[in-house]
Amino acid sequence: MSKKQYNILNKEEKKGELTLEIEITVDFITSFKNQALLDYKKDIELDGFRKGHAPDKMIEEKVGEMALLEKATYKALNNLIPLIITQEKIDALTQPSISITKLAP
Repeated sequence: MSKKQYNILNKEEKKGELTLEIEITVDFITSFKNQALLDYKKDIELDGFRKGHAPDKMIEEKVGEMALLEKATYKALNNLIPLIITQEKIDALTQPSISITKLAP
């Protein structure tokens, strides 16, 4: 990744636990939209189409813009977390706990 895909807004450490508040760029999240769409596409059945072959637009209408955006955001986070751990030199002993606090289309 050449361009920084995230900004750390807040970093707090207490009792051996590190909490990061991270802002992810819209472009980075959007780059995972097609992957999220493919995940939904393979599981959703629509009348007149074989499973996995419905048009993207119909799948997007069926699941909704927010559900698609949320899935794309989690995919982006799963891709970004190892990079953040490396770049910020974090000694992680366990899998991080992730929560999305603000998400808007």
